[in-house]
Amino acid sequence: MHTRSLTRTASLTTTSQEGTASYPSSMKSGDESRSMWSGRNALILLLIIAVGVAVRVVSLRHEALDGDEAFSYNVAVLPLHDALVKISNDLVHPPFHYLVLKAGVDLWGASALGIRIWSLLFGIATLILVVSIGGKLPGARYTGLLAAALLALNETHIFFSQQARSYAMYAFLVLLLVEWVARISREQRSPRLWVAGAALMIVLVYTHYVAAIYVLAAAIAVFASKLPARTKLLTFGIGALAALSFLPWLAIEAKVYKAKQGFGKHLEWQGHPHFYELKDIWASALGVMNFKGATTLVFLLAILLALAALKYIPKQSLLVSPAVVTLFSLAFIPPIVVFLLSVPPLDLPLFGLRHHLPSIVALVILCSYGLEVLALRFGENRARVFAIGSILLLGIAGVTCANGLAHLPARYPYDRIAHDVQANFAKGPEAFTTWPYGIGAPVNLYCGTRCVEPLPADESRLPSTFVLLYRPRAEQEMPYYKRLIRDGYSPISTPVYYTDGRHGIWGTSIVVMQRPGSVVAK
Repeated sequence: MHTRSLTRTASLTTTSQEGTASYPSSMKSGDESRSMWSGRNALILLLIIAVGVAVRVVSLRHEALDGDEAFSYNVAVLPLHDALVKISNDLVHPPFHYLVLKAGVDLWGASALGIRIWSLLFGIATLILVVSIGGKLPGARYTGLLAAALLALNETHIFFSQQARSYAMYAFLVLLLVEWVARISREQRSPRLWVAGAALMIVLVYTHYVAAIYVLAAAIAVFASKLPARTKLLTFGIGALAALSFLPWLAIEAKVYKAKQGFGKHLEWQGHPHFYELKDIWASALGVMNFKGATTLVFLLAILLALAALKYIPKQSLLVSPAVVTLFSLAFIPPIVVFLLSVPPLDLPLFGLRHHLPSIVALVILCSYGLEVLALRFGENRARVFAIGSILLLGIAGVTCANGLAHLPARYPYDRIAHDVQANFAKGPEAFTTWPYGIGAPVNLYCGTRCVEPLPADESRLPSTFVLLYRPRAEQEMPYYKRLIRDGYSPISTPVYYTDGRHGIWGTSIVVMQRPGSVVAK
């Protein structure tokens, strides 16, 4: 990251042509903005993209599809009408990402890689968009490049860029909302921009339910900015239009919601978050290293840098150029709102790090910007401060990324489980699982047939000898296993435990169960 321009001597503000607003004197002109894509900056960006692609692709073939991805696969290969029925019955996500996924599978085929290509593409595209947004922040010179480098190494973003789900696309679209806000602050009378904003908001709410909160957070940022009343009203209007456009889908989902006793019943396995989970989201923006207190330490660093981004730029610049306020709003409002919805008295178990990937990306940009404006406070030492700070932040992200690469795979190996079930029990006992969705679905996908069945409620339907796949640390599954033991079944093989590279506790065990007096099939 080169920092030559940070050594310039500059007055804090300069008056705009209209004489109504103040901006940092380092605010780039149109020519300077174009130059950020040329010369050394372009080479640095290409290097960042190359690193981002490498760390996302190098381990991909070793990362097995999980239950959610198996669902995505099954939807992608269905006829359109059947796919929409399956999506609506699932209740968890709106349909837009699945339709995009289906279109991709039609283009490049249905495979583990085929259903992940969109996430990879949106993950890499986000790096480029981060640079563009960083270049629009008041006084920023290298915020975009630093933020893109941090995001390229961000372990959380890497994971979801490999996941055949909506999260990488969803984060990209939310970040595109920041780009849109930055544009309307300068081109408020452009009809094309307002049409594009309305389309973007509609696509967002049809991609992820929590996206509605992100749209609201962006609208709050616009209302808090020093923009004309017409701009604020138009923003409210297209946001309302997006909400109205979502009513037909909500009407379809109403019956499913009632049948499944709402989200609370359908997602109760997620439990209720504590403050640690909220803190972990924001700490994940920089990367959490593996030592006691690391989450708190990185969380505090991220918060301090985000606050510096608000504090150390002139107030007029902050209000007239609302991109910084929008980033701050997107980084903090949605996680806090969903956290409050997920705890008593509302008890809606909607909280999860994956739902807030856009907040992580927004906070990465804020932290990078906070470091740059903070460095400008150090006069002649500003370049040195920025360089040291950049090295520190990249060190945290790099260590976290390297630790992740050293402990692959990042997912549970359902491909290996499927292989061993077929290899060891193809002509032997039938196989059953305590978790049909999370274990059965991906194992069956890799088997290419239904090699694992749900454990029946009526034990009389079980053979005298069978293979059981279960998670020994899952409280909701162990009662099934204990009931089998009480009813006379006993394990006659040593359980084999399959877990991820970090030896996660939610791995799957395989064991052969048998009633006394039975004979194992040869």
